[in-house]
Amino acid sequence: MRTWLLLPFGLESAWLARAESLRHPDSCSAAFLVAREPNELLEQCSEEQLALGRRGCCVSLSPAASSAPGAVLACVAPFRTSPLAALAFVLGRGMKVIENRALKDEEKMELQEIQLKEAKHIAEEADRKYEEVARKLVIIEGDLERTEERAELAESKCSELEEELKNVTNNLKSLEAQAEKYSQKEDKYEEEIKILTDKLKEAETRAEFAERSVAKLEKTIDDLEDKLKSTKEEHLCTQRMLDQTLLDLNEM
Repeated sequence: MRTWLLLPFGLESAWLARAESLRHPDSCSAAFLVAREPNELLEQCSEEQLALGRRGCCVSLSPAASSAPGAVLACVAPFRTSPLAALAFVLGRGMKVIENRALKDEEKMELQEIQLKEAKHIAEEADRKYEEVARKLVIIEGDLERTEERAELAESKCSELEEELKNVTNNLKSLEAQAEKYSQKEDKYEEEIKILTDKLKEAETRAEFAERSVAKLEKTIDDLEDKLKSTKEEHLCTQRMLDQTLLDLNEM
């Protein structure tokens, strides 16, 4: 069973370059390239494969390829007599590499499309959030303007209240000074009222005594008037008696 060797990508590129030169031969040197360069490339492949094998980087499709260095030449021996077969092998490998790369590119594109959809969704969500935030910002700006207006009005009112408070404070100080003055006057007036009250009580006592004295005097006067009246009547009677006596004496 024939085994195929996995060539390094750099060597496949060299084979592809040689294939391109064969597709466009410009002289008889193309036949020399077909006859000569495959052998050089195979020798280069053997050397690189052995070097990679010593570093543990060589990949072979046959177990015998990794056991003996001569197996590498045995695997590629058919290519020494058939350059076209080597070219077909290299082209096939190149196509596989290209197909693998195309498959990876398709997978990458699919992944990028998914990422693009996610990015679009994120961008749409971000736009929606931005519009919502912008709308809220407009509302907040309006509220801020109204709040600033209310704050200015409150500051103006606060200034007025402070001025009014200042006036009230001054008036209060004036009233306190007057109250203290009036308090002193009140104390003085209370003292005077107390003195006058005492005098009034004394005067009332004296008035009561005077009233009692007047009552006694009035009674005494009444008694004296009665006595005077009685005395006058007695005097009148005595005068009459005296006059009668005189008349009687004259008639005698």
